[in-house]
Amino acid sequence: MSQRILILSTVHSLGHPRHTMKLGKGLAEAGFSVELWGRGAPPEGLPENLKCRELPKRGKWTRLLDLPEAFLRGIQGGHDLVIVVPPETVPVGLLLRLFGKKVIWDVEEDSASAIEHSDWMPEELRKPIASIFRWVERMAARLLPAISIAEEGYRPRFKHAKRVEVIHNYPPRPPKKQNLSRGATAKERWSLPGPRLVYVGSVTEHRGIIEAIRSVELLEDALPDIQLDILGGIPQADYYSRIMVARSRLIKPERIVLHGQVNFNDLSKHLETAQIGLLPLWPQPNHLVSLQTKLFEYALAGLPTVVGDVPLWRTLMDASKSGEAAEPRNPQEWADAIQRLWGWGPRKLAEAGRRAHDLVMEKEWFWDVERARLAALCTEVIEGKAPGKE
Repeated sequence: MSQRILILSTVHSLGHPRHTMKLGKGLAEAGFSVELWGRGAPPEGLPENLKCRELPKRGKWTRLLDLPEAFLRGIQGGHDLVIVVPPETVPVGLLLRLFGKKVIWDVEEDSASAIEHSDWMPEELRKPIASIFRWVERMAARLLPAISIAEEGYRPRFKHAKRVEVIHNYPPRPPKKQNLSRGATAKERWSLPGPRLVYVGSVTEHRGIIEAIRSVELLEDALPDIQLDILGGIPQADYYSRIMVARSRLIKPERIVLHGQVNFNDLSKHLETAQIGLLPLWPQPNHLVSLQTKLFEYALAGLPTVVGDVPLWRTLMDASKSGEAAEPRNPQEWADAIQRLWGWGPRKLAEAGRRAHDLVMEKEWFWDVERARLAALCTEVIEGKAPGKE
């Protein structure tokens, strides 16, 4: 009988790229029997040994009502290992550990900084809750048998942990026949008018989407064929309203297309006709230590990029000479960078996209490599072989 793993989240959707399509699906493909908690309906095509628990739709605060049930499932489910993911499930993991359960915390962001700079939590609560969570984080580091982290930059926060393993949030390895940087796809892409800009990811204030829209507004006269496709859900109604106000200021608002949440498996179809990928993040502490997965997705699709002028974010772009950088939160700087990059012309843009693609392929920055390390870590913890502090 395969070893059983329970992956708990009261936050993530069941179509989330890391939570479902990487952690859950990856461990199921590695041979574990996986039970995954999340919200909404799961995507099609998941392995039979990956069972999803669909939590009801709730608000930011009311979702905490699901934590007692998550704790009971961890106690009574008979799983060999429990993986907790978002910050609010970490106390559940600590309680489960006190009851003798084997628990790993998968750290996908600088959670305390994310809380402190939250755009949905009342401002007067942010620092106190962030301080409380930093204490919880220290407890988790000392008590849990292992911590998996999505970025090397998170490691200093867990210097007292028994075991830390970096499981990068790299994209999946594309099929051999799927190379969007060359062939008919690339030929069609660079024959289109443009620039056709694309953003992939969650759409919140700190992701800089309104600033990107303002950059497009500044370029309407100079680049009359410019278009921006936004691929991602907009969780807050207030921010959606502000986006629509910014969009309405354009001469042609229809050049900004909001696609909403896109199925992880359908992402490549949307990237086929894109020409330039955008990373307009605000430079907040929890973002500054992250390589940003979307940059690898853009590269594999053969897209040159415009990124915020932050050293870590520039890593892939600088190494492959495949884009331009601009000061975060400065629409005029972004407009200038987009115009400079588009001025390279189709031939040089296509070459830049190929260089970015080839660098990711050469370095093997892929999820299947990370999945093998995650599966090995889970086996170590389940079998009690996880080594002591590194």
